[in-house]
Amino acid sequence: MSAQFQNCAPYNLQNDADKLAHLKASFTGDAQQILWDTDAAATDTIEKMTTLLQNRYSGSRQSDKYRMELRLRRRRRCESLLSLPQDISRLLTLAHPMLQHDARETIACDYYIDALIDADIALKVR
Repeated sequence: MSAQFQNCAPYNLQNDADKLAHLKASFTGDAQQILWDTDAAATDTIEKMTTLLQNRYSGSRQSDKYRMELRLRRRRRCESLLSLPQDISRLLTLAHPMLQHDARETIACDYYIDALIDADIALKVR
């Protein structure tokens, strides 16, 4: 469940049925596919839905996925030098959620430089 949903739900939604309906309506992409792939009885309460989401999208499998994305991340064509470190920071947080902020920032710098395709820019950043 997204942090945004968890922050907004206590203020905007009155009961668990409302929370469940809004949560399901907010799904996009792969998360939306859960509703098609799963028996309705397995998604009929907020607790069941939360458990299903945690089983599918949390844990070491997801961390491994984000570590691989981070390792392979390269600056995209026309991507700004400012948006690249934001994405690297996001991936690093998802790949290593327990890592302390200072260590994460140091490691992110290395990944940022590695992601720069242009050797001249990478050298100047170093």
